[in-house]
Amino acid sequence: MSSADAVHGESNIEKTSALDIHDAEGKEVNFGSLFADKKVVVVFIRTYFCGVPEQVSRDQGSGTSPTFRERI
Repeated sequence: MSSADAVHGESNIEKTSALDIHDAEGKEVNFGSLFADKKVVVVFIRTYFCGVPEQVSRDQGSGTSPTFRERI
């Protein structure tokens, strides 16, 4: 098994899909519901209180709606 298989394995996807997260308004949302009906790209950025990842996040969001960009 490659390390990619271990990270992206069905078991890990099922486990994370069952988790509840908070949306931009603070409401609890099931994580799996975000990608249950469509294909999406999920990017996790761990910032460690550094401005560089914040700028990368803003740059990556430049193709998104203004409302979304204001929230990141």
